[in-house]
Amino acid sequence: MTIETEESAGRRADAGRWRLAPDGLVAALRHWLEKRRTRRNLLELSASELSDIGMTREAARAEVRKSWFWD
Repeated sequence: MTIETEESAGRRADAGRWRLAPDGLVAALRHWLEKRRTRRNLLELSASELSDIGMTREAARAEVRKSWFWD
């Protein structure tokens, strides 16, 4: 017969959380890279296309210069 203490239950819960952590990191990395890619795509738009989405060339450049990690 095994008796589970609060301490052993806590360790088991922590182990489950760490197993999920890599999935969260991968998802976050994919999100950051997608932001970076879409911001760089702004530079490929024409002035007319930028105007259609309410941006100027200068605003597009400023958006591309933003950190893909923090912003």
